[in-house]
Amino acid sequence: MKRKISDFLRKWHSEKKRKPLIVRGARQVGKTWLVRNLAAEFQLNLVEINAEKDNELVEIFRNTNVKEGFRQLEIYLGKKLDPAKTLLFFDEVQAASFIIPNLRWFFEDFPELAVIATGSLLDFVLEDHDFSMPVGRVSYCYAEPMSFVEFLWANGDEMLADEMRNALSTHEIAQPLHSRLTNRFYEYMVVGGLPAVVDAWIENHDDSERHRLQNDIIQNYNDDFNKYRKRINVEPLRGTWQSVAAQLGGRFMYSHIDASANQSTLKECLNLLTLSRLCTKVKHTAANGIPLGAEAKDDIFKCVFIDTGLALCTLGLRPITSKNFEDVLWANKGAIAEQTVGYLLKAGTSPLRSELFYWQQLGSSNAEIDYLIQDNGTIIPIEVKAGKSGSMKSLHQFMFAKQLKRAIRFDSNAPSLQEVSVKTPKGDRVEYTLYNYPLYMAELVV
Repeated sequence: MKRKISDFLRKWHSEKKRKPLIVRGARQVGKTWLVRNLAAEFQLNLVEINAEKDNELVEIFRNTNVKEGFRQLEIYLGKKLDPAKTLLFFDEVQAASFIIPNLRWFFEDFPELAVIATGSLLDFVLEDHDFSMPVGRVSYCYAEPMSFVEFLWANGDEMLADEMRNALSTHEIAQPLHSRLTNRFYEYMVVGGLPAVVDAWIENHDDSERHRLQNDIIQNYNDDFNKYRKRINVEPLRGTWQSVAAQLGGRFMYSHIDASANQSTLKECLNLLTLSRLCTKVKHTAANGIPLGAEAKDDIFKCVFIDTGLALCTLGLRPITSKNFEDVLWANKGAIAEQTVGYLLKAGTSPLRSELFYWQQLGSSNAEIDYLIQDNGTIIPIEVKAGKSGSMKSLHQFMFAKQLKRAIRFDSNAPSLQEVSVKTPKGDRVEYTLYNYPLYMAELVV
């Protein structure tokens, strides 16, 4: 399996002043596989310590003398290890949070040893810790589910992925290839990007097994919620997660979860879900300048689900295959298209932390721009349409109000470049360049 983040990991391992690396991300996105694959590529001795299971091993590194801990590890394993050819891997490190502050000593006292820590609920520890963080002595990155490009790679469609990338600059693609990519994209939306589901799908293309695996993963996530019992009632947490899927494409409303529930409880539920990376907030911004986050409103936002395939499964939209996708989702296509584009915009950024924003005319108007991104100090608005046509009144209004010259529209058409010169509903002339891209190219524009 080929993953984009592997390039980041290779570069990290090759750095002369390499710091211990913390890989953050939800369960089932492939963090453990990524570390094991890195060790195999560099022919490293992989010493894997699961903090949830290997209680005795992890205790070896409770002391700040990490060289002594490494010596004890060699004795425990019964073999000598060359630090320069070893990768020490702490998995599920949130279960042994004392490891996190001790990472600084690997950087300061044992830099020749490569160290990686991962955890699916790690952000809980990092948000609510009572220890001194090793600021400046560790590196961070985020692992996400597989993107559409990675899905193509896994299917053996590398040439198709290359042609899609070429279309980003040429703004054209042959119709047979566009049709092929569109069909693959529908397939990707149904399967999603969780590696276990993708692997099984590629092996047998069994829709029933795909659905069963997705249900199993959803149940695993729900079982994980029991670990939050000390912080919050689990039932509202499950209801909030279900509601995230139900509210895709629109402003998130706590009242839609349970009108009788305490809103502060529901806010805490959503905060826990975002910390566990099971969903991502798309914050509203006034978009008057860069950075977009400077004018973001914490109480006005939309949500993107962790994975489109899981979202469809959570919503109970079954049976769905790439062949009947349009027929089944005719009432939900807009929300699902917006969800998938948002998810791919995240996947297209670097493994470092990224944020998503949108704009909406607050008040009586329903004008809205689905997403906003920053490019070389400029704001670029993004419109998402599930079909081949649709009104662009909101985009025209936004481009005039903000005096911008570039915009992006994702829909089901082939790529094209368009010079727009129209009047807004208020009669103002607006001119800008519109980059029209198919939905399947969303991750390539960031």
